[in-house]
Amino acid sequence: MQCSDGGAQPRIHRQLTPIQSHAHPLHWACLRSDTLEDPSANFSLLVEAVATRLCWAALNSAPLDADGNVEERALKAIAQKYKVSKDPLTLATETFLLSKLDRSDAAQYKQYRIKVKRRLHGLFKDDLAEIEDKAERLKLLQMSYEQTETNYRNLINKMQTRT
Repeated sequence: MQCSDGGAQPRIHRQLTPIQSHAHPLHWACLRSDTLEDPSANFSLLVEAVATRLCWAALNSAPLDADGNVEERALKAIAQKYKVSKDPLTLATETFLLSKLDRSDAAQYKQYRIKVKRRLHGLFKDDLAEIEDKAERLKLLQMSYEQTETNYRNLINKMQTRT
């Protein structure tokens, strides 16, 4: 049996985090050198939701800096305590800040959007660089942000209905 890319053998990967107490600890993964790929999008969503739920409790009591962002040392402590990597922690932090955001405060909302767009720009830098028209690049970045915010709001709604 081979993975979809045809070049790796399927292996069972065990999550070694607190998440395993909330999710099934085994799933199929494709092992290519040192990279693990999860073929199931639903499993990734489950991991993100559980990591977000775990981190939100700690984020509620975390100190904020002058810009309204969670302090870096608090983020490091949360990551270490719950053994979550950068991506799930970023997701938890951005959804947490969005849930507390006063959208009627234009300056605060703009600051949040810029922070998320900078992260998205870093993720899609290579794809955006291929587009010559600046207006088209900005339009794609805006669409990416809107989709991200929609996904975050859906996650926030799910989190709030389950508490």
